[in-house]
Amino acid sequence: MDFSLKQMAVAVYKKEVPATNFSLSDMEGALRDKFRELAPDYNTYRRNQLDIFELVQEVIDEVAPKKIEAAIGYFAQVKSYTQGERPRFRLKKGRNNVKRFITRIGLGGVLQRVRLDQDFVEVATHALGGAGYVEFEQFLDGQMDWTDLINLIIDGIESEIYKEIQAALIASYSKLPASNKAVSATFDSAEMSKLITTVTAYGDKAAIICTPEFAANIVPDAKFIGDADRQDMRNQGYIGRFLGADVIVLPQSFADSANTTKIFDPQYAVVVPVGSAPEDKIVKVVLEGQTIVDEVKNADGSKEFSAYKKVGTAVLSTNYFAMYRLTGLS
Repeated sequence: MDFSLKQMAVAVYKKEVPATNFSLSDMEGALRDKFRELAPDYNTYRRNQLDIFELVQEVIDEVAPKKIEAAIGYFAQVKSYTQGERPRFRLKKGRNNVKRFITRIGLGGVLQRVRLDQDFVEVATHALGGAGYVEFEQFLDGQMDWTDLINLIIDGIESEIYKEIQAALIASYSKLPASNKAVSATFDSAEMSKLITTVTAYGDKAAIICTPEFAANIVPDAKFIGDADRQDMRNQGYIGRFLGADVIVLPQSFADSANTTKIFDPQYAVVVPVGSAPEDKIVKVVLEGQTIVDEVKNADGSKEFSAYKKVGTAVLSTNYFAMYRLTGLS
């Protein structure tokens, strides 16, 4: 196969085999064989460790921005910057009815509210990681494919980004105009309808971003329930669209092994415009510099990959997104 190791790794991850006589399975096997050549035993692995880490870093840095943007592009503008470059987002001018504030996560997780007197916003970055641990031996032994290995690392970083975004959004809730927020113990379709109407004025339509718990409570009035809604509820536990607004569900998880502390507060849903310009998206996400991959050695001698990346998030507090709080959820 006349491919570099990186080209092979990216092709296998994307499951996009070039026009050759080789199948995806052939490419996956060849990639695994290449890694076995780099790590046939512990001493050889130690000598080639930096090359292995560098390859994993390069693949993550090539595919992660697009994967993250695909996950949060409905409401977030995602930009990549080189190490030390000034992360900056230009804001659309001429919108006098837009509040010029942001809520962002500062170093150490401190929420900061900043007045925007300029036509751009700078987003500070800090390292996120520690959640993406993957046993390298599982890949070498054929128990895990390359795509799963890379996704586990990216998903750990992505989960941390989600948590920062939600923290900033919740901090913005109290500052929203009265017509841009609603609160109730149980779901009120009329209240959600008002929020959708308000937000749709700033885009082609609206989307509801929420957790599975919140989505399960989004129920139309009886006269609007159709067969498609019933099928959605049967197949996925929530309807896929409410009064023209797509329901986008963020994956819920737990911060502890006892499954008692949820990663995302299920009480909040965000309603955002769809089809607006990138400058109008309420969330700004910065990915700065290279992903750093390192090794964690367990007591039993197994090796794991850990990764961290410099990330920054900011939420533009405006009157073209809305939030609904459902206090009955926990």
